[in-house]
Amino acid sequence: MRPGRSGADDKNFQQRAVVKGDVTVYLPARAGTGLTVPVEIKNSGSQRAFYKVDIRVQGPGGFDVTVHVDTDVVGVYPGGSWPVEPTVSDPGKPVPQHPQITIERISRREMRS
Repeated sequence: MRPGRSGADDKNFQQRAVVKGDVTVYLPARAGTGLTVPVEIKNSGSQRAFYKVDIRVQGPGGFDVTVHVDTDVVGVYPGGSWPVEPTVSDPGKPVPQHPQITIERISRREMRS
């Protein structure tokens, strides 16, 4: 994604796969021997917050990967979003065409003044 664009402006951030709280995971796209998983965290709170999110990607043939997204470097400002597109792979397992996506865990910590 190019700097200055929100996740919603990117073609990979169009079709939602799952939403839980401040986290939206969009449909993954095949990337070689893996999948690019578009994730957007939107801070709905009134304080800057730091997030840790675990997203599980599964498919037939044993494909099973958990991707970790962490905003600890700067956090997310109120009303702001943090789009990220990690790529996951499971060596030796076929890349699923229609993976099952679940948000396993969300940890949110507000910045103290």
